[in-house]
Amino acid sequence: AKGAQIDLGQGGTLAAKGNVTLGAASTTSTVNSNSSGSDSHGSYAETLHTSDQALTGTTLKGGDTVNIVSGKDITLSGSAITLDKGNANLLAAGDVNVGAANETHELNSHETHSHSNVVSGAKVASGIDQTATYSQGSTISADGVTVTSGRDINVTGSNIVGTNDVSLSAARDVNIKTSQDTIQSSTYFDKKETGLMSNGGLSVSVGSRSNSDKQQSSSVTNNGSAIGALNGNLTVSAGNDLHATGSILHAGNDVNLAGKTVKIDAATDTSSFAEQQQFRQAGVTVGVTNPVVAAVQTGRQMTNAAQSVGGDPRLIALAAATTGLAAKNTYDSLKQMGGDPVNAAKSVGINVSVGASKSDSQMQAQSSTAVGSTVSAGRNVTIAAAGAGKDSNIDVIGSTISAGNNAKLAAEGNVNLQAAENTSSQHSTNSGASASVGVSFTVGAKTGVALTASVAGNRGNADGDSSTWTNTHVTAGNQLAIQSGGDTNLKGAVASGKQVVADVGGNLNIESLQDKDHYGSKQQNAGVSVSVCPPPCVSSVAGSVGQTKMNSDYASVIEQSGIKAGDGGFQVDVKGNTDLKGGVIASSDKAVRDNLNKLTTGTLTHSDIENHASYDASSVGLSGGYGGTIGKDQKGTADNVNPVPGTSVPNKGGISVAPPVVLGASGDASSTTKSGVSGGALTITDGAKQQQLTGETAAEAVANVNRDTSNTSSALAPIFDKGKIQAGFDITSQFINQAGAFVDNRLKEADAAQAAAKNPNLTPEQRLQAQQQADQLTAEWGPGGTYRQVLSALTAAAGGNVTGGAGQFAQAGVVNYLQQQGASYIGKLVENGTVTEGSPLHAALHAIVGCAGAAASSQSCSAGAMGAAASSLLTNLFAPPTPDMTEQEKEAKQNLISSIVAGVAAESGVGGASGAATTTTSATAAAQNNWLATEQKVQAQKELMACTNLMCAVQTTGKWATVSSVQDAATLAGFGKGLAQAGWNDVRGLAEFLSDPVTGLKGMYELINSKEMRDQLGQAVVDNLNVKIGQIQTALRVGGTDQALQLGQNIGELTWQVGSVVAGVSGAVKAGIGLAKIGINVGRDVLDSMALASRTSAVTDGRALGALDGAGGAAEIPKKIPYQPNGTVVLQGEAPVCGPACAAMVISDRTGNSVSLESVIGSFENGIRPTGVNASELSSVISKAGVENTVETVMMPGQLSSNLSKGQVVIVNIRGHFIIVDSEVSVNGVSYYMTRDPYIGPRGVLASALNSAMSNGVNAIVIGR
Repeated sequence: AKGAQIDLGQGGTLAAKGNVTLGAASTTSTVNSNSSGSDSHGSYAETLHTSDQALTGTTLKGGDTVNIVSGKDITLSGSAITLDKGNANLLAAGDVNVGAANETHELNSHETHSHSNVVSGAKVASGIDQTATYSQGSTISADGVTVTSGRDINVTGSNIVGTNDVSLSAARDVNIKTSQDTIQSSTYFDKKETGLMSNGGLSVSVGSRSNSDKQQSSSVTNNGSAIGALNGNLTVSAGNDLHATGSILHAGNDVNLAGKTVKIDAATDTSSFAEQQQFRQAGVTVGVTNPVVAAVQTGRQMTNAAQSVGGDPRLIALAAATTGLAAKNTYDSLKQMGGDPVNAAKSVGINVSVGASKSDSQMQAQSSTAVGSTVSAGRNVTIAAAGAGKDSNIDVIGSTISAGNNAKLAAEGNVNLQAAENTSSQHSTNSGASASVGVSFTVGAKTGVALTASVAGNRGNADGDSSTWTNTHVTAGNQLAIQSGGDTNLKGAVASGKQVVADVGGNLNIESLQDKDHYGSKQQNAGVSVSVCPPPCVSSVAGSVGQTKMNSDYASVIEQSGIKAGDGGFQVDVKGNTDLKGGVIASSDKAVRDNLNKLTTGTLTHSDIENHASYDASSVGLSGGYGGTIGKDQKGTADNVNPVPGTSVPNKGGISVAPPVVLGASGDASSTTKSGVSGGALTITDGAKQQQLTGETAAEAVANVNRDTSNTSSALAPIFDKGKIQAGFDITSQFINQAGAFVDNRLKEADAAQAAAKNPNLTPEQRLQAQQQADQLTAEWGPGGTYRQVLSALTAAAGGNVTGGAGQFAQAGVVNYLQQQGASYIGKLVENGTVTEGSPLHAALHAIVGCAGAAASSQSCSAGAMGAAASSLLTNLFAPPTPDMTEQEKEAKQNLISSIVAGVAAESGVGGASGAATTTTSATAAAQNNWLATEQKVQAQKELMACTNLMCAVQTTGKWATVSSVQDAATLAGFGKGLAQAGWNDVRGLAEFLSDPVTGLKGMYELINSKEMRDQLGQAVVDNLNVKIGQIQTALRVGGTDQALQLGQNIGELTWQVGSVVAGVSGAVKAGIGLAKIGINVGRDVLDSMALASRTSAVTDGRALGALDGAGGAAEIPKKIPYQPNGTVVLQGEAPVCGPACAAMVISDRTGNSVSLESVIGSFENGIRPTGVNASELSSVISKAGVENTVETVMMPGQLSSNLSKGQVVIVNIRGHFIIVDSEVSVNGVSYYMTRDPYIGPRGVLASALNSAMSNGVNAIVIGR
């Protein structure tokens, strides 16, 4: 019968010598339609085809028992037998098939639409072709169901349900399996546009554009069968094989399954997806840029990216900071463009180009998912495989067996409990290219026009594969018994019960399985552009390259395999070997205490499984150009075609290099899934075989087993989040861009101030003020500057690992700051000639610092060493520096070196995907804090050493005096040291005088011999100064370089004396003007000191004011007063032990016990370096002696005065020299610090001089606090 409705009333019997078939009838409905139309604005056309099949199964009803008897086969297809009461009995001499019928649905829909107006038109074509098949299972429902077959019973995607007992018995096989639904679909979308088109943002095109997207997908979904005896017993027996796949077998009471083999496994759902996308565009494009719009775009991008970081507070804060920096940088650039930010904000950059672009991408994805079977009973489950000897196996794969009371699995062969595998994979590729020619111009605060041409391309790929496991679970509420004539294997399975009893005739193998995932991707892009413009504009070429890579690898046991018993413990007897691979035989603690556990095995082997999760990602962006001014686009990439107005890239010799954006992200985790056996009796019966297997005696093997099974799984969760990493890259790259722009703006301000300091049209006071501003900005933001180091440390920390936590960010920031200090120290070795710039030794020292910094930040030592060493060697690429090199030119040099190193690192793969970030961080630290911070000083030293006469030495000193890195005269050879000893430690003010000393001395003579000076000073003083001027003039003509030190001291003393007498006679303001005329430019503080010196002492005594000297030497203050301290005085001699000497003094004072300098020196664990000791080490020694103290890493003059007013003694480090300050006193209205100097001895020093030396803060130790 097909589609029939059969009612047997109170029941009955259907009997046939042949087949009995209850089938489904089908009907098909079809729709075919076509439509089209058009008007003045467009047209459309649509076609539709649908075909839907509907099934009507046969229904057999009865009020009581129904018997169906067949001499051949009984077949139900998409049909039902439903009884109000009684039993449904099916008896066939052949097969009994209870299966599903399939219905098919088809959809074919295709559309085209077009529209047009005055300026544009578009045509869209889309469609879908889909075929789906759905299964309709059969159902047998009665009080009881009995199915008996002379051959096979096949239940496919159908239900057999009885209120009471259900029995299935076949002479051959019983197959309980799934039916399947399938869907196959293909879609396409094509859009073609012409005319005026929006590109998003402030960009439009006129031309043609096409987009296409094609997708193909397919899926297979399994519909399991269900065999159930709701309140009774379920019995399924097969003469040969019993096989249940993706189905449910349930009984309210007992489930009994029997066959020569019994297999209970999982079906597999599958899906696949493929997509192809294509983009083409050609025509004229107009793009507009504006600094305010760029800042708004940055803020919007940061907001969007912050939403993809999974709530990471560090990245959210970084996004907010980036938005704020962008606003500040926009304001600065507007000021630099035109002075009035409001008017400058109206500036726009416009690019009109003719060109074409294209992009293509392909993606394929597949997945498979296990759909396990379930066998459950309210009371007992018994599964038996017998009749085929060693081939009678029980296989349970990716399924669940659950018994409310007892469960028993017994096989003459093997009992195999295994996991089912789930898999997924995806593979994608993409590529793109563009080319254009056009014209760009700027309108607003600055105007200009240029012809432009550009080409660009990109390509990439991504591949991912993963596998997970659906473990098998066998669970009993009371006792679980497993009996195998052969092996019992648990591979991705858990067998558990209140009590577990196992009798294994062969080997017992328990193995845990790892979920695995691997992902790898790589994206690359490159572009070059040319801008040609009429003079005075300079033509330029710009280029950029970028690369992003991600790699992730994961493998971890999620659920540990094993035998897990409750309070009844386990009793396991294994005739062969017990092998545990990350597996356990465990019980509750109560079972251990009650001594209920017992494992008896022939031999025992065990091993652990190592789990790991790691990822490594990097993003490298390099850009720059050559020729005229190169700007930047909104993302910070060098751009000479349509840059954001007001932006520029640091330039040196025509080469412009944007700061390299080199980012990394990495993480790793690991754990061990340990094998183990819970406490209890563990007996190895075959000692000889055990010795052969493991080289251990039975007792040793037992002793070496892990008996703690409380926490052996140690599963790892995946840590790789591709979306978060990409969002982190987006946020951090923009942060680095904005931080670089911020520093660049400060350096522009420094260069502008430096230029103003040389402007002859400004007054001396204005020039001095400009010079001070330039010096301050350079000291703060130039190479090696304090603020620059802090910001560099923050950007390095942010870019080194964009997914690191707040703690890791802080650690990396501190480590990078210290790494910069290490690079600075190496720079000082270059300064004093210990190490040659760019030499192998120089590279090796930087490699050590780079390695240490990387290791301390948990990054690659080899990558850190490579970056630092390469940076130091690359310094030889550049021509010697000059005094007039601007801060922006220095920045361009650093960016070029960092970009070269970043490019090499990204290509070489040193340190993994994120190694490029580590490499570039080390290279930047080396270049910024060593080479750029010291190269001018080193060059000055070289030129001074090459001088053969005094005139050369003086003029060379003047040449370099304006450079901030050589303002400390004591660092200059010969002549400069003489100036420093005379009190001119800062030689900036003498630059003009020393550049032409003959003219300067002549002007000095005229100034001293004026009538006003002779009247005020007296002829004797004037004559004394004139003699000195004459002596110096003679020395300049005939002196040799061996007299440079003395000459420097003589000139220094003379200029100070002249300044003092002029200030004393005319006052500080007039003195500044008069001195400026002869090339001596000093600030108001120095002029006030000169005036004070003229009132408090004779200026002809040699020095009216001196300098606080540096490491190991004296803190010498020429204007001093006597001091007789109450405390101990210890002198250091010529050794670099000023710190230990200070410690000896305060320890003796505070403890009342006189301690020697030698004993204190012996207290320093690391000894005394040639450079002495630092404040932390000094504080530690003082503390160990029982003297309370506190280290202040930055103490300002006001803090010193405050501590002294409280009666506290302070040790201060003045330029590398420790002295003790006991108190502050006032003498005739002038403040003095009463000091104990371990080099000079006790004395009172002028407070203003010491405060000046402390103006930027010093290390200090407060005694007694």
